[in-house]
Amino acid sequence: MKRLMTIVLMSAAICFNALNAMALESAAYEGTAHTVEDNTYAMMNVLDWNKLEFDKTLVFSNMNSTSSGNLAGVFHINKQNVLGLSWEGNLWSETSYNSLTGFYGWDKYAFTLNFTEYMSPAWYMDSDICSDYKNLGGKAEFGYLINQMFAAKLGLGFSKVTGRINTSDINYSNFTVVAELVYNMKDEENFKFKLLLGYDGDFAARKATVGNTQTETNYSKNVITNGAKLLYKSGNFSYGLNASIPISFVSGDGISKDVTFDFNLSNGFSVTLQPDKLLFNTGAEIMFPSIYLHENADSETGIFYTTFYAGFSFILNNYIKVDLCTGLNPNNGITFDDLWHQNFNISLSARF
Repeated sequence: MKRLMTIVLMSAAICFNALNAMALESAAYEGTAHTVEDNTYAMMNVLDWNKLEFDKTLVFSNMNSTSSGNLAGVFHINKQNVLGLSWEGNLWSETSYNSLTGFYGWDKYAFTLNFTEYMSPAWYMDSDICSDYKNLGGKAEFGYLINQMFAAKLGLGFSKVTGRINTSDINYSNFTVVAELVYNMKDEENFKFKLLLGYDGDFAARKATVGNTQTETNYSKNVITNGAKLLYKSGNFSYGLNASIPISFVSGDGISKDVTFDFNLSNGFSVTLQPDKLLFNTGAEIMFPSIYLHENADSETGIFYTTFYAGFSFILNNYIKVDLCTGLNPNNGITFDDLWHQNFNISLSARF
């Protein structure tokens, strides 16, 4: 178990996630445990961009109470086509993080191009401290709305990590591939249900140099995800459900070939407390115990993990909306100090 988790953490530290880096999410969407999709969800989204509701311009910003935020805007070009730009990064942290993304959607197609950088004088990775850490990468994603029932996307990315761990100069290269197929079984105004099949591949080549001696190792992680999404709306009430089963295959030099089965379920809803003024959002994300199958060891199971979300949406007028939410993990108990230092996210969207 410890060996598997070490490899997973190494992979996470090395690579960018092509899906998350380009995604935008409001505090309202997060407050429903990422189930009730809103206007912001469709921004910079190569499969849902045509569901955006705005006249000429839509701007969005999301700030949290730690150290990061983002700013994005989309604009109509030639009345139908959509051009978008977004930035995400930290504002007052010693570690530098910035991600820039450009978007263009037209007819049945959409394309995004992203550049992301991490820089830190000290970064924890490979169970040690990496000094002078630099991680630079880019990725592109293409979406195609095949017809009313099917949509597909493909993403490619590359990143490079340099730094120094103890006496070793490191030089890691990581290549990512993302693909997804969506089947819209039901796509009505008040009821939507779709099935998803996704693939996420990370391939890392790691070089470490000590003096004149260089060693090279290779690792890979392939994830196949089966999922389903449901969204129901009735008057002042909206309910969302997401379910997914990611199956991960990890292999590499000097490690066993391991397989992990994860089981995730999210439920959330949004209810209008005061028409056109105030909404309450809440939901729960449940991670059921994972199953770990090891090549040369006994299988293991993980733990049950739950995150609860809650927040409000304030509609200031027909054009501006402010969302606020927080998440709580009661798995190890909750203290008054936990509640006092609880982090909050706040987002603002305005359409013109």
